Amino acid sequence: FGSSTFGQILGQLVQFTSQSPQQPPQTASNFPSKPHPTTMSSIVPLLPLVGLGVPEALWKHAPAICPWKALIAGAFCYNFPSTVKFLMIWKKTNGKYDNHNPRAQSTKLTSESGELAEQMAKAEAAHHNGLETYPLFASGVIAAMTMGVDKEIVGKLAFTHLMFRMAFNTIYIWGGKKIADLRSLCWVFSMFASCQLLVMASKKLNP
Repeated sequence: FGSSTFGQILGQLVQFTSQSPQQPPQTASNFPSKPHPTTMSSIVPLLPLVGLGVPEALWKHAPAICPWKALIAGAFCYNFPSTVKFLMIWKKTNGKYDNHNPRAQSTKLTSESGELAEQMAKAEAAHHNGLETYPLFASGVIAAMTMGVDKEIVGKLAFTHLMFRMAFNTIYIWGGKKIADLRSLCWVFSMFASCQLLVMASKKLNP
């Protein structure tokens, strides 16, 4: 794939993954001409199998984190939005956090109107997104280390994943609609990094 082809494909991915998942019932008259975002969520992990992924020119300059420490850092990344939401609830309720039934309180507060309620809802969504992507990341790191992939390469790709995840969280919670595409791009690259680790591990198993 040339750089222009990669750019075109990536542009389409960003466009699809940034679309709202709320769609009207599909009929013959309104059947979408473009794939649903959840369809793209299934396609993105497959692209490293055909050579697409985070460009080497980008990840090879990243610091190499210890792969095992990266697993802990990954857990921090997906729990970070949940911590942010807790602090927002604490602020909104003046410290009256309902530890007996926190999810009910969270649901009530995020359903209200206002900027803080919207940020809480987005923080919760970012948390769930992190929970969905962490198993793939952890599997990639463990598989790559087990199969003997160069530790420095594993560390660089792991660091790349973590940086894109933190950028994803930040943009999702505090970013506006104008940079929603950038959030999707961060998601794509974080997924690429995880899948590239799995592909490298598989090549060690079947050179």
